[in-house]
Amino acid sequence: MKQCFICLLFLFAAALPGRCDGIDSWFAGLDTTAFLLVDKQKLTLTLIAPGGRIERTYRIACGENYGNKTKKGDHRTPEGRFPINQLLNSAGLSHDFGDGKGPVPNAYGPWFLRLDVPGYITIGIHGTHLPESIGSRATEGCIRLRNDEILDLKERVEVGTPVVILPDSLTQPVDALLALLAGPPPAEAIEQAEPAEAKAALASGATEVIVANDRPNWGLVSLAAIAGIAAGVAAVRIYKKKHHANL
Repeated sequence: MKQCFICLLFLFAAALPGRCDGIDSWFAGLDTTAFLLVDKQKLTLTLIAPGGRIERTYRIACGENYGNKTKKGDHRTPEGRFPINQLLNSAGLSHDFGDGKGPVPNAYGPWFLRLDVPGYITIGIHGTHLPESIGSRATEGCIRLRNDEILDLKERVEVGTPVVILPDSLTQPVDALLALLAGPPPAEAIEQAEPAEAKAALASGATEVIVANDRPNWGLVSLAAIAGIAAGVAAVRIYKKKHHANL
């Protein structure tokens, strides 16, 4: 499963109907490095270790308006892959949110992890003076964490760490792909797989799984199987025995 997650993300991106051009390239080379994955739909930021292992997930706030950032002041969080280019100690920095209250001290919390977003030098991941905003669409475009969690995250990243921000228009549930990182179940669970589950997986497009040493491994071998996840099929990691044994 070392590279399974990244490979699945490539397949996943390729299967997106009406996907943004080049979304599959956002994950190039990430099987060997740690990166951050931002899901604007779920309002989460996930730290993924080299090899695809989930290290930690944080709740976030992001741009109050939906869609990709196209201009300054549109209050949208950009979508794509952007490296961290600065770890800025932002304690004491203020910001005027344009709400008539004037500059707010400590608006960014203790750290501002600036992202290298072409055309926008003020986009980053940072703390907040409004912890109650976490879990909502509330920012001018940045990604906001609780102050204790930005402190934790800052210790786990460095300048150059890639950040992938998924599109608002994403229709497939990312959770289903992340769940594949859990790996295969015990051998006895494989032997007790119910035929109904196998049929459901095949109906969603999974034709077979990889078989090694006469033992079935768990895996997805078709884009239709990825689509099956989006359709809510619970049992997509179902095997078919070597030589197409009866199910």
